[in-house]
Amino acid sequence: MAVHEVAEEGFGREAEAYERVRPSYPADAVAWLVDHLGLGPGGIVLDLAAGTGKFTRLLLPSGSTVLAVEPVDGMRQRFVAAVPSVPVIAAVAEALPIAPRSLDA
Repeated sequence: MAVHEVAEEGFGREAEAYERVRPSYPADAVAWLVDHLGLGPGGIVLDLAAGTGKFTRLLLPSGSTVLAVEPVDGMRQRFVAAVPSVPVIAAVAEALPIAPRSLDA
């Protein structure tokens, strides 16, 4: 499966603008997720459609190992620049190269 060409072109071309103007996530919402999902050291969490890594950066302090999936090349490039310590996979949700039951969240 591939990303629709309009999404690939628009998000890919405008990744820098997306990073600059898209608001972050509320800290209390992230804290709630980390708590309720039991994220912490030893856990593995996947950020699906990770974009430029805004949410990924907020998950890192949980201590879990964070993996990312982003299908749009331009967004992945911006992700790598922003979060070089997190592996990012080029894939779509319908065809993840992730083993079943290998993630905690």
